[in-house]
Amino acid sequence: MAIKRIKIGNFLVFNGDFSADFFSGVNVIIGENGTGKTTLLEVLNRKTSNELLYVLQDATGNKIGESLNYFRGSLDSDVKYVASPQITNENISIEVDSTGAMKKTVFISNNILGWTRDVIEKISNKEPTDEYIAITRVIEEKLGIKGIVREETYGVVVTHVVRSNGEKYMLAFEASGIQKFVLLYLLLKFNFFEKGSIMFWDEPENSLNPELVPVLVDILLKLSQNEVQIFIATHDYNLARYFDVRKDKSVPVIYHNLLKTNGGQIVCESSPEYLKLPNNLLEKASADLFEAVVSDAMGIQNDG
Repeated sequence: MAIKRIKIGNFLVFNGDFSADFFSGVNVIIGENGTGKTTLLEVLNRKTSNELLYVLQDATGNKIGESLNYFRGSLDSDVKYVASPQITNENISIEVDSTGAMKKTVFISNNILGWTRDVIEKISNKEPTDEYIAITRVIEEKLGIKGIVREETYGVVVTHVVRSNGEKYMLAFEASGIQKFVLLYLLLKFNFFEKGSIMFWDEPENSLNPELVPVLVDILLKLSQNEVQIFIATHDYNLARYFDVRKDKSVPVIYHNLLKTNGGQIVCESSPEYLKLPNNLLEKASADLFEAVVSDAMGIQNDG
């Protein structure tokens, strides 16, 4: 299964009517802060995984806000989360390609360490597979690791990264960029990405060494070739641009630029070609930096 289209009406930052069309391959979502990139990923994930959205009400039943959180009962005596069929069924609708069954959805947020703990718990009784062995070997080579083990340390079972030289390091003490690749490594090793799965990743470039960005892009393109639909929200020029230069005809990639109009409404402009994406702030920021570098170099030359 793949998500083809979403329509949102008056929900959180999406004032008025919002719609976007998606590819079955890689969907790269960009836009300035406050344009709803993370919210869009959350809504897509929770609608496709049958998780409800909730409306925040006061004790008398008046709506005082909206939330993407799970229902956790009353917050206090006056405020609570209440399931809202109106929001889930009318304000947000998703059109899907139902030619194949959806296996699962995977949403990766910036809480990488907590996410990794959850994944490790789910795979504790599972055996690794060879489905993505070529990709996992690339990660092992790039990160210099042999695998992941769970061992007791000071009476507590913790996760260790085993380096190529046999040394072990607690995952919690690894750099967050390493933690991110360890999470991806585990998801691949235990085949969380079956054909028909959907992956949502909010700002994967956070804390990632720039030299690992093309490695990440290649991995995600490989996943897409295996019929995994991918949604990425990013502020990073390098990440967005690498998808454009490393894709091939077998992997459809489309860029979605979320913009806020003068009236405060969010609109989506899309293009399969990065350089033809209208109002691309990533490209503008890159051009501005290039001009600044040239101006600085010319100034140094003139001073000499």
